[in-house]
Amino acid sequence: MNALPLLLALLTNGAAGGPPPTRAALQRVLAAVERSAVEVEGPRGRGPGITVGAGGEVLTTVDHVGPLGAVVWHRGERREARVVLADPDTRLALLKVEDSADLAAVPVQVLEAVVPGTWLLSVTSWRAQRYPVKLQSRSTSAPARHFSLSRALPPASPLFDSQGRLVALVVRRAGRGRALALPLSELTRQLPRAEAQ
Repeated sequence: MNALPLLLALLTNGAAGGPPPTRAALQRVLAAVERSAVEVEGPRGRGPGITVGAGGEVLTTVDHVGPLGAVVWHRGERREARVVLADPDTRLALLKVEDSADLAAVPVQVLEAVVPGTWLLSVTSWRAQRYPVKLQSRSTSAPARHFSLSRALPPASPLFDSQGRLVALVVRRAGRGRALALPLSELTRQLPRAEAQ
């Protein structure tokens, strides 16, 4: 992740309900991503992941994990991770990295839903310069738990609030120029089932 340039995207879920995030908010998100972002490699390729737990828990999507595990890359170092949760319905995957002493968890905010008009921020690997891009999401025909973004961000792209807290994750692209995301409340619903297995 560190070797690749970053794309910074500003997103709103529906019509913007307030002023856009400040430069300080953007800096909080960039700092959180610098500490917590990883790359996850599975049988079908690589993609983003974000450290969400002090014990080395990494949130990503099923696109980037194998049935039992994945490789997590952090600052050029390879680490093995086991799958704690891989739900094909929500497309969320949670990994546990064994050698995780230097992985810093990102602050999280569990929301039941992302309120229309809420500003969201995303930092993703991209083959470009750093660009602030103002985007708007549309909540059109997304499934009930999901919300729709009018930008085709890659699966597992983290979405932050203006306080620099992780609030949602992009789970899949949804046609031309769109993506679907899930609030973190979906992960908290899945965890008891995963821990019981």
